[in-house]
Amino acid sequence: EDTLIFALKERWLTEFIPRLFYKGLIDDKHVALTGFSDTGTAQYIDPKTKLISQDPYLIGADSGEVMVNLLEGKKQEPEKIIVPAKFG
Repeated sequence: EDTLIFALKERWLTEFIPRLFYKGLIDDKHVALTGFSDTGTAQYIDPKTKLISQDPYLIGADSGEVMVNLLEGKKQEPEKIIVPAKFG
């Protein structure tokens, strides 16, 4: 049976997935990995891994700006920004 593992945190991918591979509980033929990534490290677990790149600093800065605007009663319009990954 094919399985997809989606990790909300890159740390989950880098800490738990290698152990599951090592113990033979999952393999790269029937398991696909994906999730959020702050660095390029998780990509080395399995070259077929597809990751969603995110910048924690930018997320925090943007969140702070949104909260200040809401506290000051300013209208906050939704914004969608897509930035391609720049992992080397």
